[in-house]
Amino acid sequence: MKTTKARIRILPWFLMGLIFVTATGCDWLCPDPDEEEADVSWVKNYSPVLSGTAGSWDESTLIQASVLFIDNVYHMWYGGAIIEGQNVPFAIGHATSPDGFVWTKDPSNPVLVKGPEGSFEEHMVYMPYVVKAGNTFHMWYTGRDMQNEHIGYATSPDGVTWTKSASNPVLMPATQTGWEGVDQSSGPVLYRDNKFHMWYNGSNGTEIKVGYATSNDGANWTRHPGNPVLDNGGDGKWDFPRVQAGTVIHNGTGFEMWYGGGEFGSWLIGHATSPDGITWERDADNPVVVVSNELTGWDITYVGWPTVLQGTGSKLRMWYSSTTYNVFVGGGIGYAEWR
Repeated sequence: MKTTKARIRILPWFLMGLIFVTATGCDWLCPDPDEEEADVSWVKNYSPVLSGTAGSWDESTLIQASVLFIDNVYHMWYGGAIIEGQNVPFAIGHATSPDGFVWTKDPSNPVLVKGPEGSFEEHMVYMPYVVKAGNTFHMWYTGRDMQNEHIGYATSPDGVTWTKSASNPVLMPATQTGWEGVDQSSGPVLYRDNKFHMWYNGSNGTEIKVGYATSNDGANWTRHPGNPVLDNGGDGKWDFPRVQAGTVIHNGTGFEMWYGGGEFGSWLIGHATSPDGITWERDADNPVVVVSNELTGWDITYVGWPTVLQGTGSKLRMWYSSTTYNVFVGGGIGYAEWR
């Protein structure tokens, strides 16, 4: 699959509601007439496909969706919150869709909420990553107390009623001084070869990098000794000081990752490939998706936490987080297709 550095090319969106994201850094039309046109592109929906509901638990903002396609129905789990003074206590909701565009929120929402006082998740839970293995849904999520973040695990027979693991949190710092000594947040999980594979995010308090771990049961994890497997780009690069894995898929011959990178609240989306899920190579033309401007879309502050599914033929479908305001106000879930 050919990836391209993001450039906004405007179609008549007042008629179509779509914009094209293709190759260079121009905010408007006009590639150089001598420049080779990209043969594929991300096509963004002009508006978010899921937003907060006034007066509800997710009124203020939505963030980070995990999407599965099961029995001809799309299922989305997402973080949502209503601001309470200085706090933004995220919980996790569920929605379904016949087409990936029009979503119906579950009447049982939120389906996963924060834990009791004194727990690792006493302040909030968010960033769900869900897979279905056999007849069971498995969710890894980020729980936060008032200081730090760690990874929790829950299971469900239907994707709605969840039971948290007695082993929570299932991933804690390996050391207090290493690259992940302060926080660990949930990342994409694949179930392959009768084993769960997770690309999680670790922080030393100033930078975020991606680690890799495996588990036979979803609760007990073995870190890769060579972690982190994806470092941030380094000072001066677009994906410094944070890289956060959003999606990992296996395309039949190797692995692909879409990830968010950059300063807090100013993320862009990059792409990397790997033969084994451990050794990753960034695309030379990263980032592959960038923010819009005020005339070309709603996602003008950041684009991040991409979740990608295979569509028909060579088409890929992406749901991502963004906002017109800031991370904690007005956030929604956007949609794009790779054609």
